[in-house]
Amino acid sequence: LYPYYIKDPYGNYCRRQGGVFVAIEPYITDYNDLKVYVAGLTPAEKDAVIFYTSPNGSISQIPAGYTVEVPDLLIGTHWKVEERDNEIPRGYTMRLSDGYTRKDTYDDPEQTTGTTPIAGVIGDHVIGEEVVAPKVDVRNQKGWGLTVKKIWTDEDFMNHDPIYFAVYYVKAGEEPELVDGSVQKLIGGSTEIYYFFSQEQMSGRSFNDYVVYEVVLTNPRVDQEDGRILYDSITRIKNNDKLTIGGTPKGTETHQDGLEYTVTYQPGEQTDQNENVRTDTVTNSRPGIKLIKTDWVGEKLAGAVFTLKDSDGHNVALDKYTSRESDGLITIAYLNQGEYTLTEIETPVGYIALDDPIKIIVQNDEVIRISKTDETEYDHSYYTLVQATGNEMATITIKNRPVELNVVKIDAETKAPIQGVKFALYNQVTDSQGNPVKDHMPIESFTGMTTNGDGKLTEIGIGAPGVGTYYLVETQPAENYDSLDGDICFSIGKNGVVSITDATTITSGYSLNSVQNEKTGKVTWTITILNGKMKKVSFLKVSSTNTETLLSGAKFDLYAVDENGTHKEPALYSNLISGTDGLLTDGAGTVFDLPVGTYHLIETLAPNGYNPKTAPVVILVTAENDSANKGFDVASPEVNGVIYSETSADPAGGVGVAYDSDTKVYTLRITNTPGIELPKTGGMGTEVFTALGGAMTAAAGAMLLRRKKKKTEEA
Repeated sequence: LYPYYIKDPYGNYCRRQGGVFVAIEPYITDYNDLKVYVAGLTPAEKDAVIFYTSPNGSISQIPAGYTVEVPDLLIGTHWKVEERDNEIPRGYTMRLSDGYTRKDTYDDPEQTTGTTPIAGVIGDHVIGEEVVAPKVDVRNQKGWGLTVKKIWTDEDFMNHDPIYFAVYYVKAGEEPELVDGSVQKLIGGSTEIYYFFSQEQMSGRSFNDYVVYEVVLTNPRVDQEDGRILYDSITRIKNNDKLTIGGTPKGTETHQDGLEYTVTYQPGEQTDQNENVRTDTVTNSRPGIKLIKTDWVGEKLAGAVFTLKDSDGHNVALDKYTSRESDGLITIAYLNQGEYTLTEIETPVGYIALDDPIKIIVQNDEVIRISKTDETEYDHSYYTLVQATGNEMATITIKNRPVELNVVKIDAETKAPIQGVKFALYNQVTDSQGNPVKDHMPIESFTGMTTNGDGKLTEIGIGAPGVGTYYLVETQPAENYDSLDGDICFSIGKNGVVSITDATTITSGYSLNSVQNEKTGKVTWTITILNGKMKKVSFLKVSSTNTETLLSGAKFDLYAVDENGTHKEPALYSNLISGTDGLLTDGAGTVFDLPVGTYHLIETLAPNGYNPKTAPVVILVTAENDSANKGFDVASPEVNGVIYSETSADPAGGVGVAYDSDTKVYTLRITNTPGIELPKTGGMGTEVFTALGGAMTAAAGAMLLRRKKKKTEEA
């Protein structure tokens, strides 16, 4: 981590700006002046001027023409300069005659030159009594650089065997001449080969006459002395000729031989005279199936993700493929005869994935068929298939439908939208035990949401909040409406599908459905939340033998009941007591607001002289309303809005429900059957019976004594 400085080709000290070196202004060329300048900089400004070697002391990536200056090295410091082969600029090579030239600060006739990295020790060169700072020039010889870029159209699917390239000098009217030493091997996985031609090699020739070809070698081998490729014979692969080569499909270990590729060449343009660089592209292609992604009207669509599996369920080459932005290409699939399953697992925001995977069937005559995985015909509106013709490969275009999400609040009875209902949205998070739970705070931008005149929460859609799982919480119902008895936990999937993921916290009051517009293809998900108005309910305690007899002193508890018939603890109301008017009260009133749902009214104490109820009174509150005055009617005990039964064996109850359209109160008559009346406190009690028993015992004893005395006298 030793500090150093950079000078531009004019000798000015530089600072780093936007990834490049720019001269410090005003210009500084003297090191002592630089030290004064640096002393006045902030730490951040110093970082742009002072550079540091790597931990092993190396300096790299210095532009041509620039100078690295390492000041204040200790005498005895060893140093070395070398230019790595893979970092030599294209179109240049090391000039063997004076690739590295050491010069000292003074005009010193003693110089060190060579073709190997130049090295030295600080202080090993002295003029008089002054140590001379060494200077090294690194020079490159200008020539011609040819880069060969290799493209395999099935690169995503195959690991290819090595192939060979060579450069030929091609002059019009003459047989191509192999350039000596130009045969190179391209290892599978590599994509480029580089050639450099010196001025001596190019003497009297044009760079454009140098043409690269793929070649086939017989008995290829490597010369152990100089590393050159040796062979018995060499054959050029001309433009549009076939190359037969093997490879291993990615994801497998089974090598395939005899894969036939068509080879095409695309020569590049030579750059200007200052570089003499050219890049040629060589493409190896074989028949495949283009998989394209578009929206419903045919516009190319990027970001859709697919899996492609064979009949055994194994991934074909990659584990997933993503459609690209430029042309919607998912991939070019190179498939052997057989059946394959294409499944869309993710879609761009605002679109919904295919409802079902597509089965691609490749037949031995290279005809492609499409079906669902259950062998039925797939809906043609979701894809188009164009069979291969001539030089055009087969193409399957998969269409995505647009999608939207609406959350709507409506009246459970009239289905009219409800305005002014407030909601908040929470993320689903994971607790310390790994369980999914509702976050303790709502999402900041989704608090205080209020339904509009259409009953809609406009803040919620597919893209907002986006992919994830959420809890929709009703924080304030509309006036005179009941609240939801829990949260709605829903998910927006990566495939654009909306689902209710957890309905255990809410028993009723919502629905989820989707509708597709046949013309536009748009899929609309709608979460509909129903609110029922509260029902006002009173309970009247009467005798079963005479419903006009009002009973006081009865006690009840009222419970809400879940879908399994289980009481929800705690009780909604405890210790409801019937008064002299027969109405149950909690001490605050006799009318109770009950939302839509099922309830159990359980008697805990019967009135004196009456048998206790052994089963709950089952009450069902519905969204309907009875709009007319209706008194108790034994023949028709059911009233729209509230239905109840006193026992499971008597579903109608038989004692009636009354509804008052003026007060909108439902009154339920709750009966008790008379029983045996027990003695009252303060009556004769048991003392009379005890005294009477004692007197009878005494009389019996006296009679027994008189009979014994009479027998004695007779004797």
